[in-house]
Amino acid sequence: MIQGARSLPTQHLTIRVPWHDSGWTGTFCKTCTANTCCTVLPRIATGRDDAFETLHAGESIEDFD
Repeated sequence: MIQGARSLPTQHLTIRVPWHDSGWTGTFCKTCTANTCCTVLPRIATGRDDAFETLHAGESIEDFD
């Protein structure tokens, strides 16, 4: 070890990223109601608007507020 360096414990980080049916291309999912990965993640599940996302399925999100 380098002089003056501290020995810190090793830590692991696991991150769950929701699945996206278009490969994260900046669009709404093509079939958002089939995306069950998003229904089990609380912050995503409670903020979903399936009717809106179904209406705009496959469209770019760049033009939305």
